[in-house]
Amino acid sequence: MIENITAAIHADLPLFVWGGPGIGKSAIVRQAAELKGWTEASRQFIDVRLSQMEPVDLRGLPVPDMKIGTTTWLPPTWLPFEGSSWPDEGVLFLDEASSASPSVQAAAYQLVLDRQLGEARLKKGWRLILAGNRVTDGGVAFRLAMPLANRMLHVQAEADHDKWIDWGLTENKETGKPNIQEDVIKFLLFRPALLTNFELALKSKDMAFATPRSWEMVSIILTTQADAKPDVITTLIAAAVGPGPAAEFAAYRKLHKSLPDIDAVLQGRGAAVKCADKADVRHVATLALAFRVFETGETDITQAQEWSQRCVSWLDDLDVKWAALFINVVLRKKRRNGQLANIYLIGEKLQAWMEKHTDLITFRES
Repeated sequence: MIENITAAIHADLPLFVWGGPGIGKSAIVRQAAELKGWTEASRQFIDVRLSQMEPVDLRGLPVPDMKIGTTTWLPPTWLPFEGSSWPDEGVLFLDEASSASPSVQAAAYQLVLDRQLGEARLKKGWRLILAGNRVTDGGVAFRLAMPLANRMLHVQAEADHDKWIDWGLTENKETGKPNIQEDVIKFLLFRPALLTNFELALKSKDMAFATPRSWEMVSIILTTQADAKPDVITTLIAAAVGPGPAAEFAAYRKLHKSLPDIDAVLQGRGAAVKCADKADVRHVATLALAFRVFETGETDITQAQEWSQRCVSWLDDLDVKWAALFINVVLRKKRRNGQLANIYLIGEKLQAWMEKHTDLITFRES
């Protein structure tokens, strides 16, 4: 995504970054600008929230010139117009653009189309980038007027797990510590799909849901409330990411030192992986394997099939009931998403295991 934004900056074409809430659209735009050396500190990155503006905030205020009987418009101080003290180049970032009222969008037409507001013309070296939520995201969003939309490039931002983890591990210049608390990083490496569950929250109408932004809030809670009572911390975490992810996170924190190396099992090194003989540890490990297979199968069925065979073989060595739980979870998970799970459970040994233990397969395709 940063590469796309950087390319638009180089091409000097206005860009609209679309995406759901909390995935870091603003941060991505800011990072792309920083690659050019343009920051707020250097006065080369201007962040304006269109949703908080009225049309007059864009156009400026009219001031009468009584000598010649005309009106002069005084442009807003945040606009890097020709003749102003702003640097000659940078990024003018209009955030929450889709949440701006139609009248404000109309006022923004001229800025995007003609690079000016009234008589104030944008300095030539300044790039325009807009961002906002989609109409389908359940927030305050207005459909972008087609004439305005047609004057811009459009990209869809998605939460990038690997890049977010890399950022989370990066040392914060102000604190000297990683951006994200260690337990949060480890958990999201263990359960990568829980970086965001916004689509599920849309259906359930939950106000708290998992996003990169809300996991950052969890990190802040753990860092600043280390001495708080455990039930207070649990409540705050649920208030940030929702009850489901919070419950999984709590279970992980309780058990993570005892959990086996899930990646080693998936990569075929299960023979060397030991697992504590505790029901809760083995239960969490089994669910983690099932979720990883399911998540991978969304994009790579062949990989999911290979992983399924390895998982069942490793779990069966622990106890047949854990292998059965794995298969039942995969079957149920796929059925809930309107797809057949049998496609994941292919392989001579795996099929033989299922035929031998048919009485343990409690969830059936229908």
